[in-house]
Amino acid sequence: MIFELDGAGTCAFERADVFWGLTLIATLNDSSLSKGLVAGFFGLILSQIGMSTTGIMRTTIANPHLLDGIPVVPAMIGIFAASELLRLRGSTYLVQDKAQRDISIPRILKGVVETFRYPGVLIRGSLIGAVIGAIPGVGSSVANLVSYGEAKRTSKTPQAFGKGAPEGVTAAESANSSSEGGSMTALLALGIRGGAATAVLLAAFSFHNIIGGPSFIRNQSDIVYSIILGNLGQVVLLAVIGLLMLRLLGMVVRVPLSYLVPSVLAMCAWGGYGITGTIAGPLTVAAFSALGWLMRRSDYPVAATVIGLLLGRMMEGELVRTLQISGGHPMNYLLERPIALTLLS
Repeated sequence: MIFELDGAGTCAFERADVFWGLTLIATLNDSSLSKGLVAGFFGLILSQIGMSTTGIMRTTIANPHLLDGIPVVPAMIGIFAASELLRLRGSTYLVQDKAQRDISIPRILKGVVETFRYPGVLIRGSLIGAVIGAIPGVGSSVANLVSYGEAKRTSKTPQAFGKGAPEGVTAAESANSSSEGGSMTALLALGIRGGAATAVLLAAFSFHNIIGGPSFIRNQSDIVYSIILGNLGQVVLLAVIGLLMLRLLGMVVRVPLSYLVPSVLAMCAWGGYGITGTIAGPLTVAAFSALGWLMRRSDYPVAATVIGLLLGRMMEGELVRTLQISGGHPMNYLLERPIALTLLS
């Protein structure tokens, strides 16, 4: 995995450093360190289901649909969305206070202004998102979790997180937004995808015989600047359209949960089927919704498990390459890498 080339032409962010980076991400959670590590390693174990990166068949739990491993997106739908819906059963509305269910544009604008009351959280979340977004194969799914965990760790009121704390929302959303800019950096400068959105854009480039990299920036700067200006324009359009649609979209808090929960669960199941095209999608959503519900009950961070599941395959591939590069002496090689030593310390 090439991240940056130094003057000698060697890789500045190498495969060994990715392994240490995964260890750092797995420990950034909103529960105790021991539970976070257990949840993270559990995600790593789940990521090893199916065919290995070296072509060796491992367990499929007697299910042929798992030859390629657990489908990640249905798993995330189940462990995040569906498990939260199971937790809400027994309640009447998403927002219990009737006064809070009234959508008010002035209150929304007041919330927008309140974001800038936390400049440190906003800047740190943006930097975290940009850096993690530039790492190939990671993207916003990890960036917002890491930013949220870091904001909670450094906050003076960590007990407010998970209950609508503005700091947590600001940290997660700033990282989520800036990660796309980071992934665009990797796409334009190196020609590699940083996430799902840039993977689609990379495919569109290939249709027009365009290959990202230094030569692309040098020879077709008009396209590069068009993409940058387009990104700036879509931020403004998103703000305007979002404000116009908020009154309509906010009506969801007025729907009783007895109607909302079954309908959203059905949409989760259909989403899982739409992604995989087989029954494995809905079954994965169901299995991970139960898993997420059990983990929340026992105070295990589901975010750490998702990070392990997302990055497990990548960690395995980079670990194999590190063993090949090191000539069978991985520890000596790891201790020679400055970025790996920095992350380890």
